[in-house]
Amino acid sequence: MPDSTPTDFPVARANDLVAETIGAETVVYDGLTKEAHCLAPLAAAVFAASDGRTSPVDLAAVATAKLVEPVDVDAVELALAELEEHGLIEPPQGEGMSRRNLLRRGALVGGAALAAPLVASLVTPEYGAASSLSSLSYVVLVWNSGGTNGTYYRAKWQAGSAIFGWSFATPGTDCEFTTTHTESDNGIAGLNVTESTNGSGQTLIQVSWTDATKTLVDVRIKCANDCHVVSGVTGTSPSPSSGGYVGCP
Repeated sequence: MPDSTPTDFPVARANDLVAETIGAETVVYDGLTKEAHCLAPLAAAVFAASDGRTSPVDLAAVATAKLVEPVDVDAVELALAELEEHGLIEPPQGEGMSRRNLLRRGALVGGAALAAPLVASLVTPEYGAASSLSSLSYVVLVWNSGGTNGTYYRAKWQAGSAIFGWSFATPGTDCEFTTTHTESDNGIAGLNVTESTNGSGQTLIQVSWTDATKTLVDVRIKCANDCHVVSGVTGTSPSPSSGGYVGCP
C-alpha cells in the first residue's frame, strides 16, 4: 500500500512493487493488484526520482538529464498523473491529479508526442508465467552430489523456468553462494518450483526434482528489493523434507 505519511512532493510507492527492466522498457509489477505496468521512459524517470522531496520542477530537470532531451513541468505532471491513476505514486495530501483533469485544463504540451499513455497496464509473459502470489522475484537453489567432496549444481528459477550454472548474478552478498568444491553447469532433471499459501497465510516455496542423486543444500529467495537465506536446508528427491520454505510477503 502507499505510505500514509504526508509528503511535500509526490512519492513513489515502495511496498508490494517489483521493478524490472525488460529490454528497453521498465515494468513495475504490483503484488496487490497482480498487474504489470509498462512505463515509458519519461514515466520511468519520474517514478524513480519521486522520493517525496523532489518538486515537479526538479523532476523535470532529472528527467531531462536522464533522457538527454528537454522535459518540461507539464510533461512531468502528466507522468505523475498517470502513475497516480495506476496506484504507483502517492501525491501530496490534497493535491491528487488525474490525466483527465490535466487534459481538460490543457496541460498536455507537445500534442500527439505525449498523447499516448505513459503507463500501460498489462501482464507480460515474464510475470504472467510466474503466477506469483506475492512479491517473489526468483529463487536460487544449490544441490550437492557426493557429499563434502562432491559436485555442486546451481539453478535460478524465475517466471516458470530455470537457468542452470554459476555465472548468473545473485541479489547482493547476503544471497551469494560460494564453494571451493567442484561446480557443474549441468541441469537438474525434473526441476519445478511453485508458490502456495499455508493455513497461516504465509507464502511457501516448494521445490521438486526427479534426480535421486542430487540433494538440495542451499536456497536463497529474492523478494522484491531484498533477499533472504533459508536456513537448515535438507532435501532429497523428489522434494525437500520440510515440505516448503517460507516465501515472500
